[in-house]
Parts: sequence; structure tokens; C-alpha cells
Amino acid sequence: MLRVEISLTYGEPAEKAASVATGQVSVTLKEPAGFKVIGTAR
Repeated sequence: MLRVEISLTYGEPAEKAASVATGQVSVTLKEPAGFKVIGTAR
């Protein structure tokens, strides 16, 4: 069995995932009735 432990700060994965490329995408949202609200209203 091989065990590997990796320690990263919170920002390290975000820094590595950051991209300077931008693009446009088209999305279709569900009807409002198709959404489920979780948590508490603020």
C-alpha cells in the first residue's frame, strides 16, 4: 500500500487553476420551479 500526503495552502490550487484565457459560453437555466434553495434566507 502506498500512502501519499500533500499539503497545500488554500490559495495554491486556485493559483494553479487560474487562467488568462476567456471565452463565451451559452447556457440554458432551469425553470425557477426546478431550483432547490438550501440554507437560510438572509
